[in-house]
Amino acid sequence: MTQWIALSDGNGRYVDHLKLTLTASGSTVTAARWEEVFRSGGAPPHSIPLSIHWEHSMEEDAASALDLLLGTAALALFFLLCRTLQKSQGDDLASAARAISSDAVDDEPSRSWQVTSGRLNEGIVNSRKYM
Repeated sequence: MTQWIALSDGNGRYVDHLKLTLTASGSTVTAARWEEVFRSGGAPPHSIPLSIHWEHSMEEDAASALDLLLGTAALALFFLLCRTLQKSQGDDLASAARAISSDAVDDEPSRSWQVTSGRLNEGIVNSRKYM
């Protein structure tokens, strides 16, 4: 809906031409503007030419660009997370293999465990004496 367009100003001037500008975003018209071109004197015109001009707003393009940027960032984050998890699991396997090979070469970790568990057993035996 538009408001009334005056075809005469009451001082003998009449609309000679009407220019309508429509602004669209995607497939929706978002704005309508008009501009009257007046002429002075003479009889009122039998017809008034109408020219229609279309403008496309860039709002939808900006929204599409932001959607693309968000999607790309989410995809990159997903691949980075997968790569980190794969590398983490690979490091765990490598450290486990190193631990197994170091136990076979060096018995020091197993000796310290035996000493610790021996002290633990002594503590249990001593605590039973006092019960």
